[in-house]
Amino acid sequence: MNRLCCMATYIAVAVAPAWSMADAPHRAGTGVMWQGVEFVNSTGAAAVVVGTPQNLQRSWDVQYGETQSRNAHYRFPADQARNTQALKQETDKNPVDVAVRRLEALINKLKSMRQAPDLAQAEKRLAELKGKEPTPALYRELRTLGRQVAFTNPLLDFDSILFVARGVRNDHARGKSEYDGDHFCDQYFGHNGRKGGGLLVIQNWKSADAQVVDVVKGLKVPNGTNEGQRLNDGTFISPDLSWDGKTIVFGWSSGGTQKWSPKNRFSVFNVGVDGSGLTRLTDGDFDDFDPTWLPNGRIVFMSTRRHGFGRCHGRPVPAY
Repeated sequence: MNRLCCMATYIAVAVAPAWSMADAPHRAGTGVMWQGVEFVNSTGAAAVVVGTPQNLQRSWDVQYGETQSRNAHYRFPADQARNTQALKQETDKNPVDVAVRRLEALINKLKSMRQAPDLAQAEKRLAELKGKEPTPALYRELRTLGRQVAFTNPLLDFDSILFVARGVRNDHARGKSEYDGDHFCDQYFGHNGRKGGGLLVIQNWKSADAQVVDVVKGLKVPNGTNEGQRLNDGTFISPDLSWDGKTIVFGWSSGGTQKWSPKNRFSVFNVGVDGSGLTRLTDGDFDDFDPTWLPNGRIVFMSTRRHGFGRCHGRPVPAY
């Protein structure tokens, strides 16, 4: 039976070759995972390219360089990290040491789980790789093995992942502007969303032929502000999957950039996972976003409709 997982947070659209694990509450039948998917800027809009070995290799090459340049000294006590395996440690002489240590930790973690997978072959291969000359090629081989091991996690018992691709208006601008979205508050105003992206599902995400499906392809705003506009001509934010796995709730704005225009505000919509039954849930001269399903079927969301303002900014920043 096909099972769908919801990405618990949005994926920001940027020129970056891959994204990794994100933390989120785990629901029955859902989980959180990501793989090498490339987000590119095409004619000012957001586009998504499904993961390929080439994307993963480029990502690992970048991580090799970053790990090599990073030292093991931190401004905070290392033992306060949620998982110290994520840190570079004093015993790590090179990126290969980091990859080996983390892979050993992952294997041990998976072996301790209920319904633990058989990782004997992975352990044998890791033993063969340990002690070899620490080269970028060896690092990539270790990361490939680690990816295969991670996919054996018994909690990853779903074959599709729901996520939203989005960007902020001046993501690629040389001169950044907080007022145009380069701030943790302003990024959530509809007029600062980058046009394009989408509400997407990756099918068969563990396989080499994973496919990205656009859930709202061809759909238009059914009523209210921006009625008749194609959703894919706007900007998306923060999807959430219902507890029965049948309905998606998400935020959407027109993609327009005029500040504080009612046409350029985020509103909340829902739609079936098969693209049916698109329904507008909110509308008004305020931004509504980050909708979340409650177990009883109701929805909570963030909003600027209380008309408060942040007091520490030299520009209008409605509070939410």
